[in-house]
Amino acid sequence: MGRRRTNGAIVFASETCALDLLDAMYEREVNPGEVIVVDGNDMSITSLCLMPKRPRKACIFEHIYFALPNSIVFGRAVYSSRLSFGEMLAAESPVEGADVVIPVPDSGFFAALGYANRSGVPFQQGLIRSHYVSRTFIQPSQELRDLAVKLKLAPVPGILEGKKVVVVDDSIVRGTTSSKIVRLIKNAGAKEVHMRIACPPIVGSCYYGVDTPRTEELISNRMDVEGIRKEIGCDSLAFLPLESLRRLLGDEAPTFCDACFSRNYPVPPMENEAERATVELVATGEGQ
Repeated sequence: MGRRRTNGAIVFASETCALDLLDAMYEREVNPGEVIVVDGNDMSITSLCLMPKRPRKACIFEHIYFALPNSIVFGRAVYSSRLSFGEMLAAESPVEGADVVIPVPDSGFFAALGYANRSGVPFQQGLIRSHYVSRTFIQPSQELRDLAVKLKLAPVPGILEGKKVVVVDDSIVRGTTSSKIVRLIKNAGAKEVHMRIACPPIVGSCYYGVDTPRTEELISNRMDVEGIRKEIGCDSLAFLPLESLRRLLGDEAPTFCDACFSRNYPVPPMENEAERATVELVATGEGQ
């Protein structure tokens, strides 16, 4: 919720960066289950809660990937979160003798900057992104995802050739995009490619409205880290451990949902409930 500086009007948006465009000051988050009634005459507000208050479980993936870096989400600056994820990743998973740190644009930018700051390895834009191609992990077919990667990213050989490259990305979902990025960089002349992922392995689907693949499609659900490394073809691979992520969140860690990393769902997934019900019906003969 924000308030416009010009006339005091109350405005609402999913991210605070939208408030900036409206010249509105950010005031606060709308709480889960809360209804805010705005009086159109004097812009006074009334807050109503239509259900019993429950502990907040905010989506941690907003800070990892979804939100724009110039937003404040759940009271935290997104760019600051991503910077700290990269710094922790560098502290826990350094690459000895690395020549350059590059991000997978754009969502890996601040994590890579944090990695470079902490490790002392120079930061460069070794991949250039076209902004006319949509997000690849939500493309409907593998063929379209492959084409999108080629159209979306172009390597800079002058930065990569003969170098030991640390590539920082926000996450690995299916693993197919990562394998093509590794191949792009090696084809551009990189001597070694070391992938560093600024979140824990994604092992569970989201059942709360985020368009993520089914659990069986998630590469981290099917393979361990070494298996994924071989699959995507990099020289080394490391993820930010879940416990490290929680430590960075501090006292707020219990207020975030990290079910995609932990499988600890705050609300039981309906998909699993439906599957269980079907099994029970078939077992009793009622589902024949």
